[in-house]
Amino acid sequence: MLEKIKLLFNKYKEIILYIVFGVVTTVTNWIVYAVTVKIMGVDLSSVKVEGNIIYTVFHGSSGKNITLLFIANIIAWLAAVAVAFVTNKLWVFNSKSWKPLTVIKELGSFVSGRIATGLLEWFGIPALVLAGMNQSLLGIEGFPAKVIVSVIVVVVNYFFSKFIVFRNKKRDR
Repeated sequence: MLEKIKLLFNKYKEIILYIVFGVVTTVTNWIVYAVTVKIMGVDLSSVKVEGNIIYTVFHGSSGKNITLLFIANIIAWLAAVAVAFVTNKLWVFNSKSWKPLTVIKELGSFVSGRIATGLLEWFGIPALVLAGMNQSLLGIEGFPAKVIVSVIVVVVNYFFSKFIVFRNKKRDR
């Protein structure tokens, strides 16, 4: 039985490690988001679209809180990207090279991919909140929207990292 588990682990090691470190990255993102939302005093209880979404964000009474939500997401995203890059590079995709050109190339493509999915997160969460998902979960305003978008982002990030950023496992070591 133990041998069978070991074989399955070795067969699916990359996916298992991606899930484990994806959880670490997601938890980092959520904790930084929650702390930032609490520190900034975001209150989404009365958020409603006034006219259209753009007007609401820039001029409406809900605009300040949506802007703070946007800022909280960016701060959480930055922390998560830092954690994700190191864990993906070293343990998930086994890129051990720290040669400056290799790291710059990997970091550049990694951050580019994360910016693409970051845009989904940065704009997706406020859009879901404005669409009616402004509930609180675990005492954190807008957290249900954060959870839904996070699941989508994790899946897209895996494929981007595997097939673009760290696709060549036979690197210089």
